[in-house]
Order: sequence, then structure tokens, then C-alpha cells
Amino acid sequence: MYKFLIIHLLICLIFYVYMHIKNTSKEELLYRLLVVLFIPCFGIVYFLIIYILDKKNYKSDKALSDYEDYIKSTLENTHFKMSNFNKQKDLVPISEAFILNSNKVKRELLINLVKDNPMKHISILEKALENDDTEVSHYAASAITEIKNYFIENIQKEAVRYEKDKNNIEILISYLNILKQYIDSGFLEGHNLNKYKQLYSEKLGELLLINKSDAEYFVKKIDCDIELENFNSAKKYCTVFYDNHKNNEKPYIMFMKIYYLLNDHINFKKTLKKLMESNIKFSSDTLNTVRFWIAGEGNEY
Repeated sequence: MYKFLIIHLLICLIFYVYMHIKNTSKEELLYRLLVVLFIPCFGIVYFLIIYILDKKNYKSDKALSDYEDYIKSTLENTHFKMSNFNKQKDLVPISEAFILNSNKVKRELLINLVKDNPMKHISILEKALENDDTEVSHYAASAITEIKNYFIENIQKEAVRYEKDKNNIEILISYLNILKQYIDSGFLEGHNLNKYKQLYSEKLGELLLINKSDAEYFVKKIDCDIELENFNSAKKYCTVFYDNHKNNEKPYIMFMKIYYLLNDHINFKKTLKKLMESNIKFSSDTLNTVRFWIAGEGNEY
């Protein structure tokens, strides 16, 4: 009994010295010392467990904080430059690895995804939100939040730049590119998606007022208006497109697309006939389209 008491008092003394070295406040020191003194064994075990848990939480919180800072730094440096690569080739192995590996490996994968280019891995980041490991889901949520913030901040910056110099085509195209990336990101839906499509269509229209030489932007404008179901605007820009690019097959194809969606059989067939009678050299895609519609299946339309 005396041996146990001596050992217990020795433990209390060591505990006191340790807490004193850590510069613990007098109130906290007295409270902890009394718990250890009057609850032999269990008192010191209790504070030992708290110490271990605090250490673990500190490391976890620090890791999450460091990761969030890393994401911000990476997003600022990459500027989401799109790489010319086969997405399926890269995404499939990453998706499989993310499903099959341990949570530790998943965390490393997420860090590598952000380091590479988070823009091209948004679908994987969204799936990671549902992961049962809280750190994995938190990493993904942090990355997605920073990507969204990047879009919003840069859209605002480009809008301000454009308002200051509306005749600068390069600035307007830069504005259009960031809008298109946000629309295609998958983050927007419902009213917000429609709002940004309306803005994108509006800015495309402004570009075409000062530059009608690039057929690509006519196609984008018409496609966007079709998605918004603004067929009157789509037909209007098809007409402008045709007037400025009479030797291009695309105005015909866009007209046919509109008439097909509107079930306007008569104008569809007129446009197809006009295209076939033109002297335009068809691309392989247009040639296949024409062949399809003049074949038996196409004639049933």
C-alpha cells in the first residue's frame, strides 16, 4: 500500500513539474494536479488520452489548412490552361485508382490532381465529396470551392476590363473564354446556368458586331441561342452568318439544325437543296450529313 502511495505521489510530482515547464496557468495547473492526485491511475490516464487526441487533431487540422493554402497557390499559378490530351486516357485510370486505393492514397491523388490541373478533374473532385473519409471529402470540397472562387473573381475582372475597353477584341474573347469555361464546368444549374448562358450569348453578339470574319463565333452564338430556345435570335444570326460567309457550309448546317428542332420540314428541305446545289466543297462531316438526308431514312423527315 505504501509503495503504491509513494509511486502515486512520484507520478503527481512528475506531472506537476511537466505542467510547470509548459507554463500552464495556475488555475489549470491546480485543477489538473487535483484530478491526478485524488483519482489515482485514471486521472493521469485521462489527461494522457486528451494529450494524444489534441496532438492528432492538431496534425489533421494543420494538414487540412496547409492543403487549402496549397490549392489556392496552385490555382493562382495554373490559370487553368487547357492541355491538348486524350481525356479518356487520363481520367479512366485515375477514376479506377480513386475507387480501389486506400484513403491515404486517395489524399495523395487529390493533391496530384490539383497540382496537375484541377479544371480537367472536376468530375472526380465532385465524386470525392461523397467519400466516407472526412479528410478526402474535405480536400475535394476545398478544391471545388477555390475553383468556383477562381471563376467568379476572374469573370468579374474580365468584365471590368471589357467595360473599360469595349473595342478591344482580345479582351472580349478572353471574357468569353472564362464565361464558357464556367458554363461547361458543371458547377452551374437551373437559373444560374441560364443567367450565364444569357450573358455569354449577349457578349458573343457584341463580338459579332465588331468582328464578323470568324465563323467559329457565329456557330457558338447560334448554338447558345438554340440552347436558350431563342430561335428567333438564332435564325437572325444564321442570316448574318450566311451574308458574311456565303462560301462556308456552316451557315447552311446551322439553318438546318434550327429547322430540324422546330420541325420546319419545308425550310429544312429548301436549305438542304440549296446546300447541295452550291459550289461549296464539303467537309467529311457535312458530306455525311448530306448523304444521310438524301438517303431513304433522311427523306422520311
